Amino acid sequence: MDHLGAARVQQFARTTNLASCRMIERCGLRLRCDVRSGIAQPAGAQSFTR
Repeated sequence: MDHLGAARVQQFARTTNLASCRMIERCGLRLRCDVRSGIAQPAGAQSFTR
C-alpha cells in the first residue's frame, strides 16, 4: 500500500453478501462491525447493485 501512496484502503459490501465479505478478508482486509456506512438516495429508488 505504501508504494502506491495510499494511507488507507476501504472496501464496502453488504453483510448479507457473503462472497464479497470472504473476498475482502482474502485480500487482507478485516471486516469492522463497529463501522456503518450508507448511501443517500431518493425514497423508493432501487439499489444500483445486484
